[in-house]
Amino acid sequence: MPNNAKLEWPEKTNLMKMQLTVNPAPESNWAGGKYVFTIEVGADYPFTPPKVMCNTKIYHPNIDL
Repeated sequence: MPNNAKLEWPEKTNLMKMQLTVNPAPESNWAGGKYVFTIEVGADYPFTPPKVMCNTKIYHPNIDL
């Protein structure tokens, strides 16, 4: 795991649900940000991929209110 990423299990009894926090490198375009993702691995893995959700509000140029 890179130094700028942290993987945690918020529910200690559910190892299939994780929280990933990424702090981008200072030289990157996203420096200074902190991005949190929830990763859920289903019981039928590897036949279906994990579900990943970005919990951090970010601007996306193709999505606008």
